[in-house]
Amino acid sequence: VPYEVFNKRYRNAQRVLDVEARQVGSGASELDTATRKEPVTTGEIDTLLGGMVEKLTTMKRKASEAITEEVQAAYVCKKRLEHLKEQAAALAEPTTPQVKTTLNQWRKVRLDRMLVDYFLRNGYYESANKLADARELRDLTNVDIYAAAAEVEAELVSQRTARCLQWCADNKSKLRKLNSNMEFKIRIQEFIELVRDDKRLEAVRYAKKHFSTYEEDQLKDIQHCMGMLAFPKDT
Repeated sequence: VPYEVFNKRYRNAQRVLDVEARQVGSGASELDTATRKEPVTTGEIDTLLGGMVEKLTTMKRKASEAITEEVQAAYVCKKRLEHLKEQAAALAEPTTPQVKTTLNQWRKVRLDRMLVDYFLRNGYYESANKLADARELRDLTNVDIYAAAAEVEAELVSQRTARCLQWCADNKSKLRKLNSNMEFKIRIQEFIELVRDDKRLEAVRYAKKHFSTYEEDQLKDIQHCMGMLAFPKDT
């Protein structure tokens, strides 16, 4: 999981830098074109330079944010590797008293990690956070990942889908590899809610936008949804 997070943030940082670099390149081209014109006014140059400064400032800010996230993910990978190395070093000479103490401490940390993982997998997020903070295990557990999942879960319970759809967009490649239909199910539910609220025209527009491309096994669900339009909302 830590490596996947690092890889994702690396690709995100690369994408951000590429987009901002294109913006800066476009601004530089505009400035170069303007300087070749005859005549060129000071006001035009001043405006273009101001735009370049703004684009460079934006690029610096976004690059800094993306790289900070990437470095943080790399740090987590490093911490977990160091944790595994501690066990390997202890197992190399397991007979000395000092090494036995080190190994026992490592096993205690492993047990705490397993408890945190158990709490997270069973929805006891508050207990997991408290234990992770008390034992300083945040870098050795997936608390932050589950925190994002808990946020999505809470939004869905409150019948708000925007956060979940954003999560699906952020993890689209991974969901595609898993053949997940999570986003499709959320879209179906949004369509149903529009029909339930008797916003039929809006529901049709929504269907045209989101159901125009579909997998073969999704057609039946779409047909069922569209059939709802033929019945009153209180049916």
